[in-house]
Amino acid sequence: MPTPCADLALIRQLLGIAEVRTVLELRGVACLPLELCPQPRKSCCVSRGFGRPVASLAELKQAIASYGATAAAKLRRDRQVAQTMQVFITTNRFHPQEPQYDNSEQ
Repeated sequence: MPTPCADLALIRQLLGIAEVRTVLELRGVACLPLELCPQPRKSCCVSRGFGRPVASLAELKQAIASYGATAAAKLRRDRQVAQTMQVFITTNRFHPQEPQYDNSEQ
């Protein structure tokens, strides 16, 4: 990494504009407007389909627990917390001849 007192033209020629911005930031010059900084997420969703019909309640409970753990890991990675959690399940909408079911709980 280049030092803050290095020549900007040389840094740009050798390393590119990203390193020039890094050096300028180290010198106290803001190069990224605050409105361009990513805002924290307002929601987190972990949703998957099964490759085959789920036949047992135990299998469904295991999947829900696994998806909940994945959502929690995403929140921890982003250093966020959840105020509420919603779990929803639906049957395969592509098989309309089968009995259909959907439900959610918050």
